Amino acid sequence: MSGFAGLLNQRVQVQHWVPVSDAMGGDAGQWVAASEAWAAIALIELRPAEDGAAPATRQRFRVTMRDDAAFGLLHRLIWSGKALTVLSVARDPAEADRMRIIAEMRE
Repeated sequence: MSGFAGLLNQRVQVQHWVPVSDAMGGDAGQWVAASEAWAAIALIELRPAEDGAAPATRQRFRVTMRDDAAFGLLHRLIWSGKALTVLSVARDPAEADRMRIIAEMRE
């Protein structure tokens, strides 16, 4: 058995977006708690801006979790009281038990 389970040492709440239209046709949806899970979370080191590009101001994280086929871009993670917005989800057939997520901290 691999040590994958031992690497998942952070508790996160998984939330999903439930869209609802308001009277004017705008999006009045809300985040709804879907589940809780264990994850491995690591800060992604930001490189300095090049060619006059604006510097990144939000922290990004690499998150590894057990795979959930329903998990995607309409989900977010709550970690230590902070919201992590999902930017990408990658699944590797060679590691079918896990998914790798890039997420950005939003207040």
